[in-house]
Amino acid sequence: MPDRDESRAKFGFSQNEIVALYTGQLYPWKGVDTLVEAAAGLPENVAVAIVGGGAGRLEELKEKARRIGSRCRFFGQVKHEEVPAFLAAADIVVIPNSGKEEISRSYTSPLKLFEAMAAGKAIIVSDLPSMREVLDESVAVFFRPDDAASLREKIITMARDRETLDNLATRARERSNGYSWEARAEAILRQISI
Repeated sequence: MPDRDESRAKFGFSQNEIVALYTGQLYPWKGVDTLVEAAAGLPENVAVAIVGGGAGRLEELKEKARRIGSRCRFFGQVKHEEVPAFLAAADIVVIPNSGKEEISRSYTSPLKLFEAMAAGKAIIVSDLPSMREVLDESVAVFFRPDDAASLREKIITMARDRETLDNLATRARERSNGYSWEARAEAILRQISI
């Protein structure tokens, strides 16, 4: 992982801010609208960073944030090689998938989830079956899908409790070991040999 302090300086975050990060596409079912809404009303020491593009929605989300007074920082789409620096700068990774579409509720398995776990980041995630296949309360904090107030509450709670944030991050990193390419290959081979 890149250095945390250097990454924060590179992206303009202060050392005492709590950085909540979203990385990925901006399709409606990814739930970024909910994160933009949740960011309105967060304490001054919490920064929300949105890294990603797709679906031509970046300008629409920026306008929404401006209109409702949401203090999001939009970085647009970046090369995948730059994502680790954003992860290094973050304290929390938010995966706000919507519950309105079946693909999000039941069929997605976002790589950003596994990247966040491997980077050892605290995770706040929509409470959906697709996310519960990998996560539980021992490694993540769940919020009601499509509910900005629920997400805002979880971000505020996490920002105030550094010990819990650090414990979740450590357990997420430990759990990520079971999802390496080697571990997945071993699981497949065990299934084939049955």
